[in-house]
Amino acid sequence: MQGTTLKKIRLYYGFTQQELADKLGITRGYLSQLERGLKPVSLRVQIKLAKYTTPKRDLIDTLDQLKNLTQSEKSS
Repeated sequence: MQGTTLKKIRLYYGFTQQELADKLGITRGYLSQLERGLKPVSLRVQIKLAKYTTPKRDLIDTLDQLKNLTQSEKSS
């Protein structure tokens, strides 16, 4: 999982950085680093994230569409 995906999920569920950081057991600063891609999103963080979010099919589809748009912009 990329940090930008983590941020999109956080925003989709309406969490502030502090709220999600508290749920994940990390600091807000560390979450910020994850979201900006400065640190890799560990499996531990991904597993904890799954406990507080249930990716819905429409969210997954939206993220896939955004990824495809980003890739097509790079190739243009």
